[in-house]
Amino acid sequence: MMADTKITPEEPKSWLLDHREALPTGERVTLTPEQARARKRRGQWMALALFAFCILIFLITMTKMGASILMGAT
Repeated sequence: MMADTKITPEEPKSWLLDHREALPTGERVTLTPEQARARKRRGQWMALALFAFCILIFLITMTKMGASILMGAT
């Protein structure tokens, strides 16, 4: 009788990703107060950039719709 062995397919080796990269290790990263402030500031700028992008898309859409309504009304 064969011993209990798990046969796992060999994962391809990639120069981009390590096959162990996403495995939980139990390690925790503790940020310094300076790093935490930098992360918060970065997040706030990203939120502001996303908001500005949404407003820009809204304004462009409204401008194009308004122009097409005016052209069709004459």
